[in-house]
Amino acid sequence: LPVLGTVGFGEVGEDFTELRWTLAQPQANIEFEVEYMSKTTEEPWRSSGRANSSLGRYRLGDLRPGTSYRVQFVGRNHSGERVAFWESEVHTNGTCEPQNTPRVSQK
Repeated sequence: LPVLGTVGFGEVGEDFTELRWTLAQPQANIEFEVEYMSKTTEEPWRSSGRANSSLGRYRLGDLRPGTSYRVQFVGRNHSGERVAFWESEVHTNGTCEPQNTPRVSQK
């Protein structure tokens, strides 16, 4: 698992947020999963994709406006087991739209 120093949120938009981190010490590049789940609906954790520890940032997209999310980083320990090693919450900007209402484009 990567040893992270500070972790936080960069820019937060209506349908995305940028995660940023620093490494606590020099280390090899380590890939890990970025997972998220809505705090307002009964959803399981969903994978957004893989991040590389040396890049220091990841853009989490395809989120709903005005919605609170839990976000976690998941890696594998020496036994190969999945381990969550960081978790936080973020709220996207904008107005939350009802789940079953299609978005109407303004022309």
